[in-house]
Amino acid sequence: MQRIKFPLGGQREFLGEVIKKLNSPSLRAIKQFGIDTKYSALKNYYTESRLIPQDLYETLCHLARIEKEDLKTQILENNWGQKKGGKKGIMKMRKKHKGKLKEWRGKGGKQKGKNFNKNKKQPK
Repeated sequence: MQRIKFPLGGQREFLGEVIKKLNSPSLRAIKQFGIDTKYSALKNYYTESRLIPQDLYETLCHLARIEKEDLKTQILENNWGQKKGGKKGIMKMRKKHKGKLKEWRGKGGKQKGKNFNKNKKQPK
């Protein structure tokens, strides 16, 4: 699922504008327009702790009659979080295990087959 990234503070401003244009009294009241997103997720989007999914973004733009072209947004790839997490993970591994990581990578393909066959139980 692709995500929409706003500039800092832009996502909150966008959701505030949607609330205003829909004449909705609160963020929770947006759900009456047929949005099937949980209120806790909407709060996370409003506080900018999570990025808005593209389908929700397009629905909100349609309901509030906001032109998508007028907004400064960036569409992120489906796997952007996986890339981000992988980079963080490898940095921690390098910091924690320093020289061993290179050694482990070198052994990866050679040892795997030997250990697999050794531990596998033979049928009787």
